[in-house]
Amino acid sequence: MGYDGCATRGRAVVIFPNEASYIADWSPHVGVTYHQFLLAKQIEKSIRFGLVDSAKQIISSNEQLSKRGFNIIHEDLQSGFSVLSEDIAVTRSEARKDAARLAGTLVWGFSQLSRSLNRLDDSLKELIRLASTPSQTWAYEQFEIARLQFKRGYYPVALESIKRAINGFGGNTGYQSEFRFHLLLGKIRLGSWHGDRPNTSDAIVDPAAAEKAFYDAYKYYWGHNPSEEGAEILLWAARAAFVAENLNGALWYARTALGLTPHNAEAHYQIARFLCVQDPNSIEALEHLVEAFDLNLDLVVKSGGIGEFPSDCVPLQTALTRKADALRAIFLKRMDDFQIAFANAMRYTFDGKSSEVILRAELQSLADIKSTLAAQVASGGILDIDAAISSIQNTQPIFGSLFNAYKKNFADAIRADFQPSLESANQAVQEAQSACELANSTVEQLENDRTSAEGLIGVAALCILASAISFLISGVGGILLGISFVTVGIVMATLSIRAYVRTQKALANVLRLDALTNARRLELRQLEDRIRERANSVSNAERPLFWPQDGIKSLTQTGN
Repeated sequence: MGYDGCATRGRAVVIFPNEASYIADWSPHVGVTYHQFLLAKQIEKSIRFGLVDSAKQIISSNEQLSKRGFNIIHEDLQSGFSVLSEDIAVTRSEARKDAARLAGTLVWGFSQLSRSLNRLDDSLKELIRLASTPSQTWAYEQFEIARLQFKRGYYPVALESIKRAINGFGGNTGYQSEFRFHLLLGKIRLGSWHGDRPNTSDAIVDPAAAEKAFYDAYKYYWGHNPSEEGAEILLWAARAAFVAENLNGALWYARTALGLTPHNAEAHYQIARFLCVQDPNSIEALEHLVEAFDLNLDLVVKSGGIGEFPSDCVPLQTALTRKADALRAIFLKRMDDFQIAFANAMRYTFDGKSSEVILRAELQSLADIKSTLAAQVASGGILDIDAAISSIQNTQPIFGSLFNAYKKNFADAIRADFQPSLESANQAVQEAQSACELANSTVEQLENDRTSAEGLIGVAALCILASAISFLISGVGGILLGISFVTVGIVMATLSIRAYVRTQKALANVLRLDALTNARRLELRQLEDRIRERANSVSNAERPLFWPQDGIKSLTQTGN
């Protein structure tokens, strides 16, 4: 049966076995058998599949695919589809971090990503504790041999050992009700393309036997374990039934899994696939696809893969279009909120300072975000719109922090307004300080002169005393000597008095200049206090509520 999901330029593209490596998962309509699919995929070292271009246009741009872990492989392939790959090591790492996601990211053909199958790794020591008879202990030992051989790629030996664990051998009856045994049997029988030793042999791979094994595992598992893991086991049974072309059985298993876990995206998705194989126009398939995309948006990438859905599957295209429209409506609503918040931010004014001026850089950055997101949605697909919704939601805290930015920029603007006055006041303080320092220097010099003058007063006193003595001495010489001493004393006393007076005047000038300097400093402090008070005044204003969900208040607020 040919597959025309890659139809381009009016011709159909048929998937042959050597091209099956581009199929994400086998389906009856892909034109190859399940065995051919496994053989084609066995050389793959990563999850690699073709994404139909017609679907890719509505799903995502290359940029968003890359951000979600899908790499675009640029190869010269026939037109009609692009090739994507997802690194298995990365997927494993993410799976370990969040086991709860595994049910939603279950990738057929890569069974290591199943939570339920991880139960196969329980230690032999722990398992033997569960045994109540020697035969059960022996069965667990056979199980240990089977899983070791399975991991080494020795599938025939592993198959024989697990059969013995279930059915017994020789004098040992086995342990038929241990669900782990049936899980491993199903895993062996389903086959796998992944690993250094792919399990692709016709002698081992038997999808019908795998279906029965998984269902038996579910029966023995049910009743004493979490429903999530039971649902996963049923999905593996559905997978096996699907590749065995038992569509009714696959649907029953998947529906039962969905009944256990109503919000299981993978169950919804697989039901939609099975229904579309039965009826490409299935309305029920559309409902399940819409629900699957709502629960796990990454499934839109998987849905566009070659072989996932028949090329004439109307529900897929409708579901993708509906999802794109729904996300676009959400984005437009968020953009309306953004517009209102942006307008509020633009119009906010306090004390004559408009945010349009004060927050010029911040508002320009928000305007750029708006333009970028609008362009992203206009030219992108579902994942681009979803990313744009997240980005626009992330701007809400930015609007919330705008008032703090406004206060800071407002303070800077106020200081800029007062800068000439600040510079003038600073200059006056510096000039007064310089004059005061010069006066202090003069006073210091005059103080030295006064000290010298005070010494002269002492000399003058001695001279007067000497002149008195000279007058007592008889004779003209004594009188002349006395007059000389009196004259010298008067001169020295005059100089001393003048030095004292000059010093006192200089001291008075210093006090005046010091008072002037202090006055200038006080004026500067008062000016700085005024600047600080005006800058802080915006803090006492009512915080503007920019974002619509916060409630819209007055767009313009003024201070006292």
